[in-house]
Amino acid sequence: MGFGLKKEEKVKTKIVGVSANSEQRDIKESMDAGIDEFLSKPMDRAKVTAIINDIDESVV
Repeated sequence: MGFGLKKEEKVKTKIVGVSANSEQRDIKESMDAGIDEFLSKPMDRAKVTAIINDIDESVV
């Protein structure tokens, strides 16, 4: 199998939503649909960096 995973291992793919709409209702609907993080435009560099670091740490 690819990526060195054993058949029993499950990998959770992180889903990051990006949208120009940042109303609380839109964010809640996106989170309810299953995304892990939500970024709205204009993006905050610190938040983007934190999300990438979190994803990177969960992969190791």
